[in-house]
Amino acid sequence: MKGTEHIGGIAATLAFLFLAGFVLLVTPQPPLGYELNIYAHIPVIAWVFFGFSLLGAVLLILKAVFLDKEDWRRSGILGFLLLYLSMISLVMLPVFRGYLNYGRGDGLAHLGFVQDTLRSGNFLTDDIYPARELIVANLSLFSAISPMFLELTIPGIAPMLGLPFFYLLARVTLGSSRQALLGMLILSTTTLGITNSRFAPQDLGNLITVFFLFLYLRFRWESSAGGRALLVLMGLCLPIIHPFTATIIILCLVVMEIVLAVVRYRPQPSYIVSPPLSSISLGLAIMITVVYVLWSMYHTYLLGTLSSTIEYMLGKGIPQSLFEEYFIQLAKYKVNLYSIVAKMYGHTIYYGIIALVGAIIFVRRFSTKDSGGRNKLMLLAFAVVPFSITILQTFSEIWRVHPGRAAVLVEVAFPVFAAVALMRIFKNRLRLPLTGKRIAPFSILAIALLAPMASVVMFDAHLTPLRQWPGEQVTRQEYRGLGWFFAQKDESLGIKEIGIRHFRFASLYPKAVASGWYGSPELEVKDHFGYNFYVQMGEALERDSYVLTSEYDWQVQTVLFAYLDRFSAGDFRKLDDDPSVSKLYTATREMEVRYVRALARY
Repeated sequence: MKGTEHIGGIAATLAFLFLAGFVLLVTPQPPLGYELNIYAHIPVIAWVFFGFSLLGAVLLILKAVFLDKEDWRRSGILGFLLLYLSMISLVMLPVFRGYLNYGRGDGLAHLGFVQDTLRSGNFLTDDIYPARELIVANLSLFSAISPMFLELTIPGIAPMLGLPFFYLLARVTLGSSRQALLGMLILSTTTLGITNSRFAPQDLGNLITVFFLFLYLRFRWESSAGGRALLVLMGLCLPIIHPFTATIIILCLVVMEIVLAVVRYRPQPSYIVSPPLSSISLGLAIMITVVYVLWSMYHTYLLGTLSSTIEYMLGKGIPQSLFEEYFIQLAKYKVNLYSIVAKMYGHTIYYGIIALVGAIIFVRRFSTKDSGGRNKLMLLAFAVVPFSITILQTFSEIWRVHPGRAAVLVEVAFPVFAAVALMRIFKNRLRLPLTGKRIAPFSILAIALLAPMASVVMFDAHLTPLRQWPGEQVTRQEYRGLGWFFAQKDESLGIKEIGIRHFRFASLYPKAVASGWYGSPELEVKDHFGYNFYVQMGEALERDSYVLTSEYDWQVQTVLFAYLDRFSAGDFRKLDDDPSVSKLYTATREMEVRYVRALARY
């Protein structure tokens, strides 16, 4: 529209300036120590700027989808670019904050695998996700950038690949570039590797799944040697990138073809008559299964997981579902389960409801007039599989794998069917020109899309205490302190720790040996360091041991989980006056290594 074109240009310029202001405001000097909550150290004005940049992206995309009749591409491209840069800026907050590393759990193990790969020239046999490590190792070789810095910055791949991949999927499913833009906008507020601050194997698998689905739906109905060759290549990669994701894809291929076969033989002429069962679908399922089996035989860990699953299915496992287990633990510590679910998954539930409306609209209007009907039907069938697996994993004891691994794939279908619902509801209410009564529904739609994006900023982009989870920052003093510890430690002494998990850091140092694994009883420190029962900590030990504490432990125990009453600030201070405790290494509270003389054995 000529009347609003200049307004759109001004809005785009302001939005980009606001985004630039946000980046400048969140890049101060590197933090002095561990930050429990990355958001707490960013000024409010920065979030105001980020909110305006998001608002600009939303308005530009909605303008392209609903208002611009002819020259809609300009608004669409500007909105896409602004959304693209906003999501990258959000994911890259740890880089802007000057963190050394971001990822205290598996992230450290993956970094260690990358370093070992670079040292040996080959991936290790005990690494069941070598594809991810090979990507990072090769990027390091070609760019001469350290693996640690790459691990910090590479999560930006998620929005860089995720948004374009999903746009392609939405385009082939919805059959309209405008609707695909709307679907992509909705996807940016879900957790499918878009606002995810990690680069875990499953996140990579999720991104490949989106691209795999696009290729499958694009070349399922037509012969294209190049397209099908790329589809086969992606299928071969899936089991190596993440076996669990490959398992779901195999099931989805089978279910999608069964659904098509059922629809094909329906007597109603209004329903789409699909082609016969595709040989490429059967071939893909068999091929991925063969690769999965071969890869499982190569790694005993996968075989162990499979045998454990079979035991659960035979009734030999723990007679308790994950839901029951979590509910009991949360009730024990008086934590409101429903409040946590609302904070962590509120926006997902929100879009799930809209997507359900869209799915109902699609099913009711499913006919040959809809050129993308078959693809929508297959995507709906695809969503049913991970949703069913999620329910099974949550409420039964048959398959005890974290339900989030399957649930995230349900969100692939959310944006498509949410776009169907929103287009159906608002299309007739937003006809040109945008004047008078039509401003109200346009504003309502903008707010309906912007509000969940704000919740993503606070709950999903990074782990935060609002989600009952500490920040994943690894400080320089922790890295140096653990390096000193592994170089100096006496293997004959025990190790006690709260949450620093020294075995994770051991993977970063050549020849470093960890003493125990996550949750090993020999590593556990007694609550309050035993001071609620003893005068000295050594009285609670039968073996001379190291005690590892850090600023991470201090803040997690005395701030985030203070209600658990496991450790207090006074407990940490008592260590300094305990005659059975000697301090060996200190970097203020950030990292401390102590030696405790056991008194219980005397």
